[in-house]
Amino acid sequence: MSRRRRRSARVKAGEAALARSNQQRKSTEQELTPEESQDAGADRKFRETIEAMRKVETDDTTDKQTLAVRDRELHTRGVPRLGSRS
Repeated sequence: MSRRRRRSARVKAGEAALARSNQQRKSTEQELTPEESQDAGADRKFRETIEAMRKVETDDTTDKQTLAVRDRELHTRGVPRLGSRS
């Protein structure tokens, strides 16, 4: 075999190996896609849950602050605090 033919045969063998590798990679990507999609959905739900919990915590803090202000206002007017013995 001449050099050119040997090189051509190696190039063809390399191209065939590359094509097989690319095909295998594509099939692997297709297999992982549903799992990745499921993970992304779980991540989104987790973030939504955390955001909802933060909102509840913020609302709770706001309500406590509002009640504390009202309690102070009532106390300064001479109205006894709830639960106190005076």
